[in-house]
Amino acid sequence: MEKILLERNIKLYYMNRFFRQFVLFLPVWALFFQEVGLSLAQITIAATLMHVTIQILEVPSGIFADLYGRKKSVFLSALFFMLSILSYSFAYNFIHLLLGEILMGISFAFSSGAIQAMIYDSLYDLNKKNNFKKVESHSFFISGISHSIAAIIGGFIAVYSLRLTFFYTLIPGILLFLTNILFYEPEHHKTVGDKDYLKHYKEAWNFTKKHKKILFLMFYNASYIILTLAFFIILQPYMVKVGFQLKFFGYLYAFFLFVSALGSKFMSPIEEFLGYRKSMLLIPISTIIGILIVFFSKSLLLSLIGISLFELNWGFLNPLISSYINEHLPTKYRATIISFNGFLIGIGSLIFIPLMGRLGDISLNYSFLLILLMGIIGLAFAIRLGGKNGQN
Repeated sequence: MEKILLERNIKLYYMNRFFRQFVLFLPVWALFFQEVGLSLAQITIAATLMHVTIQILEVPSGIFADLYGRKKSVFLSALFFMLSILSYSFAYNFIHLLLGEILMGISFAFSSGAIQAMIYDSLYDLNKKNNFKKVESHSFFISGISHSIAAIIGGFIAVYSLRLTFFYTLIPGILLFLTNILFYEPEHHKTVGDKDYLKHYKEAWNFTKKHKKILFLMFYNASYIILTLAFFIILQPYMVKVGFQLKFFGYLYAFFLFVSALGSKFMSPIEEFLGYRKSMLLIPISTIIGILIVFFSKSLLLSLIGISLFELNWGFLNPLISSYINEHLPTKYRATIISFNGFLIGIGSLIFIPLMGRLGDISLNYSFLLILLMGIIGLAFAIRLGGKNGQN
């Protein structure tokens, strides 16, 4: 019976990814709140508050998942996700938006680390932990497909009403909630002894500090996620600059998400073919090539190719590094240490992305040059440390 429940967890994980990413309002989120009467400054403040909420709760929520159960954590994540969508749907002022962003931040924090830890432990109990790369790559593929479909449908709904995109997102939100209720807590993690938060935090942090492989993977992962997020921030102004028409943005958005999904889908066979070291080098190399194409391109086709390289990279990076990190973590601290990684990404984003925005206001070329410089530094870092701290 337990085997059936553990195998069901994997299927539920795929459903979770699909419903979580089926966000119809994402392409028009800012436009809706401008329509309500909010300024861009207010919208930016609200978005920043969400990230601050995530950072405050990132590690505590990971400790909660380790001490009290990953199922409880993902259940709370789905609950706060629904409450957030409800708040957005009935938002008519700045306070409503702030409430929605805080609730969404809480949702992200409780999901971060917990669900991956639960799935890894499910595979561990099934004696299939080596399948985690394939499971994770397929889950990110499903996320990308869901996101692409939602972007197109959301665009059509937005023609009639921007607010309706939020109301209709309640449907996948409810399905996500029902899906998360059905998860089964693996026996591998059911018995938890001492529930001392501070003690657990110190033990998890000391474990992380002593394992250079984990630290290397966390910093590597954070660097390239922040770099890619920074690229996405300046992507829309760049697309306008090179001549992409605004009416095609929804379709382009869906196309790029689909390309990213392909990167996730084929991550596992590519990684098996290349191995650890070459896979780690592939990410900075493709980043550098992509930014060079975008920077020097004078045609829409070449621009599409360069952007697509970034999207492939994004889809390849997330499941790859997630699987590498999980392979080195003890189940007792798994969700907490994954939360350390999320916290590192969040802090780096809060520092680096505003800098990218400031440079972009001066000239997009400065932003591209900084991304290129980061990619080159990352390549040198991967060459220097990838071999030393690679997998055994």
